[in-house]
Amino acid sequence: ARVIKAGDAVTISGIFLPQPLTGKRAVLKSSLLTSTYLHATHVVQSKMSYQEMALNDDQREAIEALTEEGDIYTRLASSIAPEIYGHEDVKKALLLAMVGGTTRALPDGMKLRGDIHACLMGDPGVAKSQLLRYVAYVSPRAVYTSGKGSSGVGLTAAVIKDPTTNEMCLEGGALVMADKGICCIDEFDKMEESDRTAIHEVMEQQTVSIAKAGITTTLNTRTTVLAAANPAFGRYDIRRSPAENINLPAALLSRFDLLWLILDRPSMEADLSLAQHVLSVHREGRAPVRETAVQPLSADMLRAYIAAAKQYSPFVPSALSEYVASVYAELRAEEAAAEVPHTYTTARTLLSILRLSQALARLRFSDEVEQSDVDEALRLMKMSKASLYDEGETDRAPDPVSQIFSRIRVHAERTRRSAYSWADLMDLLGTSFKPDQIKQCLQDYASINVWQLEGGTEDNPGIRLTVS
Repeated sequence: ARVIKAGDAVTISGIFLPQPLTGKRAVLKSSLLTSTYLHATHVVQSKMSYQEMALNDDQREAIEALTEEGDIYTRLASSIAPEIYGHEDVKKALLLAMVGGTTRALPDGMKLRGDIHACLMGDPGVAKSQLLRYVAYVSPRAVYTSGKGSSGVGLTAAVIKDPTTNEMCLEGGALVMADKGICCIDEFDKMEESDRTAIHEVMEQQTVSIAKAGITTTLNTRTTVLAAANPAFGRYDIRRSPAENINLPAALLSRFDLLWLILDRPSMEADLSLAQHVLSVHREGRAPVRETAVQPLSADMLRAYIAAAKQYSPFVPSALSEYVASVYAELRAEEAAAEVPHTYTTARTLLSILRLSQALARLRFSDEVEQSDVDEALRLMKMSKASLYDEGETDRAPDPVSQIFSRIRVHAERTRRSAYSWADLMDLLGTSFKPDQIKQCLQDYASINVWQLEGGTEDNPGIRLTVS
């Protein structure tokens, strides 16, 4: 029986031997160089998948004790990357993505995916990558990759020539290797547009269709996609919409069940708490132990609890269907009434609510979704949307400062200039804007390190653009 699948992490013990050659091949290949192979004598799978994981008696007793304590949802979420300070709701969203919903197979062959996709976006240095790395560490089957170093075929599948038989064969990429697992893609915004389009089919249909070199086939990619993206210009600009800041197409953003923005805002109290937490972790090498806070679970215990939760397949009762439908209709009505819609509320949003509710029911070890699960799923979705528009949502009309920045940005991209004197700026903008507005724009964007003030006087400064 085939015990190990492509993409599993294994430890192989064996003997390293040269490849024996006989007959004419031995004469042709006779040289100081020889092909080698590993004669395996023992193979150990490092991480068992959730379906294959068999819980022992101690783990079952520990899980029963955890469920009796109550508020297991918060404790499990706080056990994700305990060394990282804060981000409670973000960790809850990642926990639900690890648990996932239930995949439905319809009689006509159509499938409704149960995997929950999430995207973390925001300023540099807010631990997006570390959260992804911890999820990849805990999950039994996970692949971590960076968007800048990933191509379309590297994520899906490549057709290569077998060196032994000289025949064309398929080699699975990161998303195929993460089948029934999690694929974490960092620097998602740095990917080439042509490579990003390969992910569209993966995220919704959960398959990869290949038609290359005479090979036509479809590969399964039943994977959860967790992505991290940085704003287009270093720091997040609250004057602009998330689409302008993140610079990702709407067709791709709508496929994420949760879009979470993590802003780095200065706050004396929060910054002091964060600094004390980081210093404690740096000094002791582990998360600080607080008497009032719940103690985080180990990675093995977290893995065992998720494996137990995945054995349940919750459904939405008919009594709750009307409530979910009315909530979805309200979301659509709010979007239609808004002058500037915040998000695209589509049928995918309704399916996202159902998937998050099913994941919450699984954490309760229940086969039925309750209204509290739906309310918590809606709260998380509203929190993610509120974080996208927590400031400046009432006035989205382009202000003079944003218009000035757009003019300078477009001109710099077209002419490839990296520096402007005050006289250059007046020639470019003086007919449309007041000098005070131009000066305000220069100071505002210099404060978030988009450019540096350079040359001229304090009243009439020049700028040098920051090369990212």
